[in-house]
Amino acid sequence: MSSPTPTPVDACPRCGAVGPVRLYEGEVCAACKSAAAWESHSATPLVITRADVDDAIAKRSGIEARSRLMRALRWAEGMLSLGLVVACVVAFALSWFLREVPLRKTVGAAETAGETFGLEEAA
Repeated sequence: MSSPTPTPVDACPRCGAVGPVRLYEGEVCAACKSAAAWESHSATPLVITRADVDDAIAKRSGIEARSRLMRALRWAEGMLSLGLVVACVVAFALSWFLREVPLRKTVGAAETAGETFGLEEAA
């Protein structure tokens, strides 16, 4: 046998607000869950002082400087790769303009195998 499915309700049992989301019996709305979380974790209200804001700005500026450095390194890596590709393309294009120099004028029948392979003659 399967367990009975809870019946959804329209209104929050804690605050009575009717929202677009249907809640199960005993379930509270998101606003009540948020309020309960704030109440359970802090006996005093949340206070943000000017010193807290200054500390947060100081921490953020350090992170921002590091992220700028990382962004610069990523940019430099891409630019280096692009520069190397351009250099290779230019070198390849310039290789087409080199004068062709033949290695030998003629390739004829060699008198002996020693001349072909560059061996010294036996004395």
